[in-house]
Amino acid sequence: MSDESYSYFWWRHHKDASTFIACRDTEDGLWYMPGLGVPIRDPSVYATCLGPVPRCTDTGASIDQ
Repeated sequence: MSDESYSYFWWRHHKDASTFIACRDTEDGLWYMPGLGVPIRDPSVYATCLGPVPRCTDTGASIDQ
């Protein structure tokens, strides 16, 4: 995990193959999705982790801004 308090990951949903981003809070270990007010316990039950989201864009801009 990164030194940031949140690490962002791409996921692919098992049922419809749509992709989404979820972030893991490295302090509490729970997963969060934008727009949801509650944590997700284990997204791997219904989705496959595709890998980390780069922290910078192709132009070098930070995604944290």
